[in-house]
Amino acid sequence: MELDENLDLLPEVVAHEGLLSTAILNLAENGVKFSPKKQVKVKFQIYAKQLILTFHNEGISIPEHEQSQIFEPFRRGSNSRNTKGYGIGLSLTQKIINLHHGTISVQSSKNQGTTFRLMLPKN
Repeated sequence: MELDENLDLLPEVVAHEGLLSTAILNLAENGVKFSPKKQVKVKFQIYAKQLILTFHNEGISIPEHEQSQIFEPFRRGSNSRNTKGYGIGLSLTQKIINLHHGTISVQSSKNQGTTFRLMLPKN
């Protein structure tokens, strides 16, 4: 996967570029990894007080009872049994977003795929 890591698109967000790049790349790579089409749709929304990034893939859904647990270190959803990984990425991503005073959430349902929503405050 090739992704431009230039964060000039986020000029009004105070951030550590390396950490925020890690979080964004992790969400994009996870979206590709869990998508049968090997693609993720990324959407940027800019509002007066916040920036919202959504990452959507059409892969196997994460069961509802597991959605709050996937941000725990070394925790992987049951939909990831046949996919390489250690369960570190989402917990690291959440910590990075928290350091930037933002939030991350997940919504996943059968036949609809999975969407991660990242909200960051602007200056």
